[in-house]
Amino acid sequence: MEKSPKPQADIEAVLSVLKHRTSDDYLDLGEADLRGADLEQVQLKGANLQGALLNDAHLKGAKLEGAKLFGAHVQGADLRSTGLTEQQLIIAFCDERTRLDSSLSCRPK
Repeated sequence: MEKSPKPQADIEAVLSVLKHRTSDDYLDLGEADLRGADLEQVQLKGANLQGALLNDAHLKGAKLEGAKLFGAHVQGADLRSTGLTEQQLIIAFCDERTRLDSSLSCRPK
């Protein structure tokens, strides 16, 4: 399987701002192309990530409590220590490469 491309420079600039985000204010990243992005430890609590391309993204330790993942592509993403629930994952697209906490599972779609 082909590795996801690294985000373009303009997206990298936005990601840099996101890394310093501390508030829980609503954030809409629906359908954003964030393949391969480094989003470790980023505050995304309650964010709209519906339809987002998060393939191979590094989200370990990101705050994803209450994030909307309907139709999000998380194949190959590292989702460990994010506060995700089974209910959030059941509506996302994952695969055998998706890394999760041992208490979670996601059926490949």
